[in-house]
Amino acid sequence: MRVCVIGTSNAIYKDGYCGAIADDPRVSYFRKYCIGASPSIIIPYFAGMIDFADFDFVVFDTAINDSNYFKYGSIRKDQIRQFVEFGVNEAARAGCRPALLVMPSLKRFAKPTMARIIYSRIAAENDAVLLDGFTFAEDRAATSGDDLGSLFLDDFHLRKDIAREVGTLLVDRMAGKPQAKLPTQPAKSRFYSIRLADHFPSVERSTSLAASRMVRLGHAPMQLSVPPGHEVAGIVYNAAKTSGAIRIGPQVVKSLWTKYVGTPKDLLTIMAPVIAKSPVDASGRLTLQLAAAEDPITEASRFEHFAPPPTLTSVVEVETLIMWERL
Repeated sequence: MRVCVIGTSNAIYKDGYCGAIADDPRVSYFRKYCIGASPSIIIPYFAGMIDFADFDFVVFDTAINDSNYFKYGSIRKDQIRQFVEFGVNEAARAGCRPALLVMPSLKRFAKPTMARIIYSRIAAENDAVLLDGFTFAEDRAATSGDDLGSLFLDDFHLRKDIAREVGTLLVDRMAGKPQAKLPTQPAKSRFYSIRLADHFPSVERSTSLAASRMVRLGHAPMQLSVPPGHEVAGIVYNAAKTSGAIRIGPQVVKSLWTKYVGTPKDLLTIMAPVIAKSPVDASGRLTLQLAAAEDPITEASRFEHFAPPPTLTSVVEVETLIMWERL
């Protein structure tokens, strides 16, 4: 069985659930594509890099961050559905079966999160594998007699050994899924990426594991030619060096500040959706720039409740714009 994972921080751990999938003798080939602290906008981004025909299953694991972003008004519920459905349909079109993984958050057991509801509905509508981590954790605690909190490293991450159990259970469910004809829907939209380093001067940022070219925005407008009607769906940026807001055209002033700014890392990639529906006008010119301090924020950061120090200099480093076209 050939398996691909598109996930966030829980998927990054080598000794977590992805390690269990990779080590399982039933899995002959394994790849993962991950960005931490980011919601389902990562699905159309990575879908443009993956040939789903190379895999029997693709696991989508963004529900935990979708819930967090939705809680803070940093993603719309229709966007969560759109991004996940896009990945499910692109995979199915290539003959790759989707598997939806809802990782649990310790503080969110009282009632189903919006992302948990959406993932469950999409799984049912598309005959997809679904592993609900909330149900798994509750059953695991009840069976072992352990306190529910003892299964977690922190609010957003299961203990590594418990996460490995999730990975093995996920392989069990994928292996037991009949290889029936996959339901597909006509494509409703197309996503594509614009890497700003292809258009503007850039700086290379790197860690021991990754490197990327980032464009540092200034207050002077930077213009791109984009087909009229296309929209900016998301932004890929360097959270370690970003402490300001980006102005997109005349309407959007989006804060990209996070609690990670000022870390000793040179590169920490995060992806965030753009909430406003603001298609490019008939001129086909898309303008980007660093927002001025006096510009009113129209879209808060998911991390806005961590108030930045007043002395923090406004900086924005962007790698990629994720564009959306309605078909």
